[in-house]
Amino acid sequence: MHKTQLTKWRAKLAQTTDALGKPIDAGIFDLVLYLNVLGFHTAQSCAGHVDWGEFAPWVEIEPVYNQSTRWFKVKANQDQVEKQNLKLHYRFINLLDRFYHTKKVPYLTTMVTDVAYYSFRLQPVGLARQKVVSTKERRAQLALYQAEIERFTRWLKRQ
Repeated sequence: MHKTQLTKWRAKLAQTTDALGKPIDAGIFDLVLYLNVLGFHTAQSCAGHVDWGEFAPWVEIEPVYNQSTRWFKVKANQDQVEKQNLKLHYRFINLLDRFYHTKKVPYLTTMVTDVAYYSFRLQPVGLARQKVVSTKERRAQLALYQAEIERFTRWLKRQ
C-alpha cells in the first residue's frame, strides 16, 4: 500500500466520529483504514462488544456518492445506486474469496457479507447467534470473531 494514501486516510479517519461523537473503535480502526485505502468506502463499523451494541465486529461498506443520490432519498436513483453497490460488492467478495481461498476456519467465524440496496456489511456468520448464547459463550465467540477480523486486516495490509 502506498504510504501517502495510508497517511492521508489515517489522519481523516482519526477525526471521524459517529452520531454520538465517538471515534472509530480501536479494535477495527486498521480494517476500516485498509478498506478505504483499497477503495471500499466505509460508512459504519463496530469492533464488537460483550455487553452492548453488536456482539461481533462488523463494517458497513457503501459506494461513494453524493448524499442527494442515496436511493432512499431519491427513488429515481435507486437502480443506479443499487448497481453501484452490487459492482462494489462483487469486487469485495472477490477479495474475500482470495483471503479464504487457502484458509480453513470454523464456519461461524467466517466473515461474510450481508447485502442491502445501498450498502453491504462484512460480519461473521455467527453474529445473529450471539444474541441467544450465554455471556460466557458470547465472550469466547467475540474473541474468535475479533481474531478473524485481525487476520483479515493483516492480509489486507499486504495487498
